Amino acid sequence: MEVIYHISSALIALLYLGLPIATILLLVKPTLLQKIKRTDKPASRPRILLVSIICFIAATFILGSIAAATEPANVKAERAAKEAASQKAQEAKEEEKKPITKSETKTEIIAFSSNEEKDNTLPKGQTRVKTEGVNGERSTTYEIIYVEGKETSRRQIDTKVTKEPIAKVTQVGTYVAPSAPDPKPAPAPTPPPAQNEEPSTSVYYRNCAAARAAGAAPVYAGQPGYGPHLDRDHDGIGCE
Repeated sequence: MEVIYHISSALIALLYLGLPIATILLLVKPTLLQKIKRTDKPASRPRILLVSIICFIAATFILGSIAAATEPANVKAERAAKEAASQKAQEAKEEEKKPITKSETKTEIIAFSSNEEKDNTLPKGQTRVKTEGVNGERSTTYEIIYVEGKETSRRQIDTKVTKEPIAKVTQVGTYVAPSAPDPKPAPAPTPPPAQNEEPSTSVYYRNCAAARAAGAAPVYAGQPGYGPHLDRDHDGIGCE
Protein backbone atom coordinates (compact mmCIF):
# COMPACT_ATOMS: atom_id res chain seq x y z
CA MET A 1 0.00 0.00 0.00
CA GLU A 2 2.80 2.37 0.81
CA VAL A 3 4.36 1.74 -2.64
CA ILE A 4 1.07 2.54 -4.34
CA TYR A 5 0.85 5.77 -2.30
CA HIS A 6 4.31 6.90 -3.38
CA ILE A 7 3.62 6.00 -7.05
CA SER A 8 0.34 7.93 -7.06
CA SER A 9 1.99 10.89 -5.34
CA ALA A 10 4.74 10.89 -7.99
CA LEU A 11 2.17 10.72 -10.78
CA ILE A 12 0.24 13.63 -9.26
CA ALA A 13 3.47 15.69 -9.15
CA LEU A 14 4.24 14.72 -12.74
CA LEU A 15 0.67 15.60 -13.75
CA TYR A 16 0.88 19.03 -12.16
CA LEU A 17 4.20 19.70 -13.87
CA GLY A 18 3.89 17.94 -17.21
CA LEU A 19 0.30 18.49 -18.28
CA PRO A 20 0.47 22.34 -18.23
CA ILE A 21 3.70 22.23 -20.23
CA ALA A 22 2.22 19.86 -22.80
CA THR A 23 -0.95 21.93 -23.07
CA ILE A 24 1.06 25.09 -23.72
CA LEU A 25 3.14 23.37 -26.42
CA LEU A 26 0.01 22.04 -28.17
CA LEU A 27 -1.67 25.44 -28.02
CA VAL A 28 1.38 27.09 -29.51
CA LYS A 29 1.89 24.40 -32.18
CA PRO A 30 -1.30 22.45 -32.85
CA THR A 31 0.47 20.62 -35.68
CA LEU A 32 2.41 18.59 -33.10
CA LEU A 33 -0.75 16.70 -32.19
CA GLN A 34 -1.42 16.17 -35.88
CA LYS A 35 2.02 14.56 -36.32
CA ILE A 36 1.52 12.40 -33.22
CA LYS A 37 -1.87 11.13 -34.40
CA ARG A 38 -0.73 11.11 -38.04
CA THR A 39 -3.92 12.71 -39.23
CA ASP A 40 -4.47 15.25 -41.95
CA LYS A 41 -6.84 17.38 -39.91
CA PRO A 42 -5.15 19.51 -37.22
CA ALA A 43 -6.81 19.82 -33.78
CA SER A 44 -8.33 23.15 -32.84
CA ARG A 45 -6.92 25.10 -29.89
CA PRO A 46 -10.25 25.22 -27.93
CA ARG A 47 -10.52 21.48 -28.20
CA ILE A 48 -6.96 20.97 -27.04
CA LEU A 49 -7.59 23.24 -24.04
CA LEU A 50 -10.87 21.50 -23.16
CA VAL A 51 -9.34 18.04 -23.35
CA SER A 52 -6.40 19.13 -21.22
CA ILE A 53 -8.70 20.49 -18.51
CA ILE A 54 -10.81 17.33 -18.47
CA CYS A 55 -7.73 15.13 -18.29
CA PHE A 56 -6.24 17.25 -15.50
CA ILE A 57 -9.41 17.06 -13.39
CA ALA A 58 -9.94 13.34 -13.96
CA ALA A 59 -6.34 12.41 -13.31
CA THR A 60 -6.19 14.56 -10.18
CA PHE A 61 -9.38 12.97 -8.80
CA ILE A 62 -8.31 9.39 -9.56
CA LEU A 63 -4.71 9.71 -8.36
CA GLY A 64 -5.79 11.75 -5.33
CA SER A 65 -8.29 9.08 -4.33
CA ILE A 66 -5.67 6.36 -4.66
CA ALA A 67 -3.14 8.38 -2.63
CA ALA A 68 -5.70 9.09 0.10
CA ALA A 69 -6.72 5.44 0.32
CA THR A 70 -3.13 4.19 0.52
CA GLU A 71 -1.70 6.99 2.68
CA PRO A 72 0.49 5.53 5.48
CA ALA A 73 -0.30 6.28 9.15
CA ASN A 74 2.88 8.26 9.74
CA VAL A 75 2.15 10.47 6.74
CA LYS A 76 -1.41 11.02 7.98
CA ALA A 77 -0.13 11.96 11.43
CA GLU A 78 2.45 14.33 9.98
CA ARG A 79 -0.13 15.93 7.71
CA ALA A 80 -2.59 16.24 10.57
CA ALA A 81 0.10 17.86 12.73
CA LYS A 82 0.92 20.36 9.98
CA GLU A 83 -2.76 21.16 9.48
CA ALA A 84 -3.25 21.61 13.26
CA ALA A 85 -0.20 23.88 13.47
CA SER A 86 -1.42 25.89 10.50
CA GLN A 87 -4.88 26.16 12.03
CA LYS A 88 -3.40 27.25 15.37
CA ALA A 89 -1.24 29.88 13.68
CA GLN A 90 -4.26 31.16 11.80
CA GLU A 91 -6.30 31.35 15.01
CA ALA A 92 -3.46 33.15 16.80
CA LYS A 93 -3.25 35.64 13.95
CA GLU A 94 -6.98 36.22 14.09
CA GLU A 95 -6.76 36.56 17.88
CA GLU A 96 -4.06 39.23 17.56
CA LYS A 97 -6.37 41.28 15.39
CA LYS A 98 -9.00 41.36 18.14
CA PRO A 99 -8.78 44.37 20.50
CA ILE A 100 -7.47 43.51 23.97
CA THR A 101 -8.37 45.71 26.94
CA LYS A 102 -5.97 45.96 29.86
CA SER A 103 -5.74 48.18 32.94
CA GLU A 104 -2.57 49.86 34.12
CA THR A 105 -1.91 51.71 37.39
CA LYS A 106 0.81 54.32 37.74
CA THR A 107 2.05 55.91 40.97
CA GLU A 108 3.03 59.60 41.01
CA ILE A 109 4.92 61.52 43.70
CA ILE A 110 3.19 64.53 45.30
CA ALA A 111 5.85 66.99 46.46
CA PHE A 112 5.44 68.39 49.97
CA SER A 113 5.02 72.14 50.56
CA SER A 114 7.11 74.34 52.87
CA ASN A 115 5.68 76.72 55.49
CA GLU A 116 7.26 79.15 57.96
CA GLU A 117 6.03 80.24 61.38
CA LYS A 118 7.39 82.90 63.72
CA ASP A 119 8.88 81.90 67.09
CA ASN A 120 9.48 84.60 69.71
CA THR A 121 11.61 82.25 71.81
CA LEU A 122 14.22 81.82 69.06
CA PRO A 123 16.78 84.62 68.45
CA LYS A 124 16.14 86.69 65.39
CA GLY A 125 17.93 85.39 62.28
CA GLN A 126 17.97 81.78 63.44
CA THR A 127 15.76 79.00 62.05
CA ARG A 128 14.73 75.58 63.29
CA VAL A 129 12.86 72.75 61.53
CA LYS A 130 9.77 71.92 63.51
CA THR A 131 8.31 69.27 61.15
CA GLU A 132 10.18 67.42 58.41
CA GLY A 133 8.43 67.35 55.01
CA VAL A 134 7.29 64.01 53.56
CA ASN A 135 6.22 63.45 49.92
CA GLY A 136 2.80 61.98 49.20
CA GLU A 137 1.66 59.51 46.53
CA ARG A 138 -1.15 59.45 43.96
CA SER A 139 -2.32 56.34 42.06
CA THR A 140 -3.91 56.72 38.61
CA THR A 141 -5.55 53.83 36.74
CA TYR A 142 -5.83 53.79 32.93
CA GLU A 143 -7.82 51.57 30.56
CA ILE A 144 -5.64 50.69 27.55
CA ILE A 145 -6.76 49.00 24.31
CA TYR A 146 -4.20 47.01 22.26
CA VAL A 147 -4.64 45.79 18.69
CA GLU A 148 -2.02 43.37 17.33
CA GLY A 149 0.19 44.16 20.30
CA LYS A 150 0.12 47.94 19.74
CA GLU A 151 -1.59 50.49 21.98
CA THR A 152 -4.42 52.23 20.15
CA SER A 153 -6.15 54.16 22.95
CA ARG A 154 -5.72 55.09 26.62
CA ARG A 155 -8.41 56.39 29.01
CA GLN A 156 -8.11 57.45 32.66
CA ILE A 157 -10.71 55.64 34.76
CA ASP A 158 -9.65 56.38 38.35
CA THR A 159 -7.28 58.50 40.42
CA LYS A 160 -6.83 58.77 44.18
CA VAL A 161 -4.31 60.00 46.74
CA THR A 162 -2.95 56.97 48.57
CA LYS A 163 -0.60 58.95 50.83
CA GLU A 164 -1.13 62.55 51.89
CA PRO A 165 1.98 64.78 51.82
CA ILE A 166 3.22 66.31 55.08
CA ALA A 167 4.26 69.97 54.84
CA LYS A 168 7.67 71.05 56.10
CA VAL A 169 7.36 73.62 58.92
CA THR A 170 10.33 75.88 59.71
CA GLN A 171 10.38 78.16 62.77
CA VAL A 172 11.91 81.61 62.23
CA GLY A 173 13.25 83.42 65.29
CA THR A 174 11.92 86.91 66.14
CA TYR A 175 13.29 87.41 69.69
CA VAL A 176 15.47 90.51 70.17
CA ALA A 177 17.19 90.97 73.56
CA PRO A 178 16.52 94.40 75.18
CA SER A 179 19.49 96.79 75.26
CA ALA A 180 21.09 97.62 78.67
CA PRO A 181 20.05 101.03 80.13
CA ASP A 182 22.63 103.85 80.26
CA PRO A 183 24.34 104.02 83.66
CA LYS A 184 23.21 106.94 85.83
CA PRO A 185 25.94 109.46 86.81
CA ALA A 186 27.11 109.11 90.34
CA PRO A 187 25.94 111.97 92.59
CA ALA A 188 28.51 114.49 93.70
CA PRO A 189 29.79 113.79 97.18
CA THR A 190 28.14 115.88 99.84
CA PRO A 191 30.53 117.33 102.43
CA PRO A 192 29.62 116.36 105.92
CA PRO A 193 27.57 118.95 107.70
CA ALA A 194 29.38 121.01 110.24
CA GLN A 195 26.97 121.94 112.97
CA ASN A 196 27.47 125.10 114.96
CA GLU A 197 30.36 126.12 112.74
CA GLU A 198 31.11 129.75 112.84
CA PRO A 199 30.86 131.66 109.59
CA SER A 200 34.00 132.77 107.94
CA THR A 201 34.90 136.27 108.81
CA SER A 202 36.54 136.92 105.49
CA VAL A 203 33.29 136.54 103.52
CA TYR A 204 29.85 137.30 104.84
CA TYR A 205 26.49 137.10 103.15
CA ARG A 206 23.69 138.86 104.87
CA ASN A 207 21.12 136.64 103.32
CA CYS A 208 20.68 134.10 100.50
CA ALA A 209 19.87 136.82 98.00
CA ALA A 210 23.33 138.28 98.58
CA ALA A 211 24.89 134.80 98.28
CA ARG A 212 23.07 134.17 95.03
CA ALA A 213 24.03 137.59 93.71
CA ALA A 214 27.67 136.73 94.43
CA GLY A 215 27.22 133.34 92.68
CA ALA A 216 28.06 131.42 95.86
CA ALA A 217 24.69 129.66 96.43
CA PRO A 218 24.46 127.04 97.59
CA VAL A 219 27.13 127.50 100.19
CA TYR A 220 28.36 124.53 102.22
CA ALA A 221 29.46 124.45 105.80
CA GLY A 222 33.16 125.24 106.06
CA GLN A 223 33.17 127.37 102.94
CA PRO A 224 33.74 131.17 103.13
CA GLY A 225 30.45 132.97 103.69
CA TYR A 226 28.60 130.02 105.29
CA GLY A 227 26.60 130.91 108.36
CA PRO A 228 23.77 129.35 110.37
CA HIS A 229 21.48 132.17 109.32
CA LEU A 230 21.75 130.91 105.75
CA ASP A 231 21.11 127.25 106.74
CA ARG A 232 17.58 127.24 108.19
CA ASP A 233 17.21 123.39 108.16
CA HIS A 234 20.67 122.94 109.58
CA ASP A 235 21.77 120.27 107.07
CA GLY A 236 25.14 121.89 106.34
CA ILE A 237 24.00 123.47 103.06
CA GLY A 238 22.94 127.12 102.99
CA CYS A 239 20.79 128.80 100.39
CA GLU A 240 19.63 125.56 98.76
